[in-house]
Amino acid sequence: MSWLTSLRREALGLLDLLLPESCPICDHPAVLKPDGFCCECLKQISPLTAGHCPRCSLPFPGFSTAAHLCGRCSQKPPAFAAVLAAGLYQGSLQSAIQRFKNDHRPTLDRPLGRLLAETIQHWSFDRIPDLVVPVPLHCNRLRRRGFNQSRLLAKETSRCCQIRLDIKLLRRIRATSPQQRLSAEKRLHNLRGAFAATRQLDGGHLLLVDDVLTTGATADACAETLLKAGAERVTVAVLARAQRHLITV
Repeated sequence: MSWLTSLRREALGLLDLLLPESCPICDHPAVLKPDGFCCECLKQISPLTAGHCPRCSLPFPGFSTAAHLCGRCSQKPPAFAAVLAAGLYQGSLQSAIQRFKNDHRPTLDRPLGRLLAETIQHWSFDRIPDLVVPVPLHCNRLRRRGFNQSRLLAKETSRCCQIRLDIKLLRRIRATSPQQRLSAEKRLHNLRGAFAATRQLDGGHLLLVDDVLTTGATADACAETLLKAGAERVTVAVLARAQRHLITV
């Protein structure tokens, strides 16, 4: 985190002491829930329903609740084992993530990290994760933004879930074009050779943390790198799962 981000966090923290407590999503003064949001904004967070892919958590269109893989996971299973998401990328959760990442509000890491931690704590793991690993940013993008939102989320998640954090295990060694501008196929090509592990692992279940999962290309590339480095299993934890019904299910 840069000195400017640290200064901004301190200034916002001082304002919180001087002004009435307000919801970090809607900014309205309110009685906040333990995770830091007001009741109205929490009501707008849409959880994943039963009708989603058990591998990548892609929501199925319509009312399908049968447990089956989506078309992409059937044809080319991703390197990660599963995706945990606090909700769908819409409504108040989408607004909070956009403010966090694009409006330079790094202090949202705490309420959003607690929200993600709650999702993780309610998940039935066959094996509790051994390590929390954030999706890294390339140094050029990190300098422009001033902070890595995934690292901040991972730090808060690690603290709340009491799972060890390793921010140095995974590195982004190649700058890539922004994923938002690319198709699903081009996203996969864009990320080839973009990540590297800094050391070899002797097994272990890793929890890979990011803010949003859309096609899963970034998570897949990171998980593949970690598995090649010796990890036994990689589970992805994100704040939001985007709805993309263009994929055959």
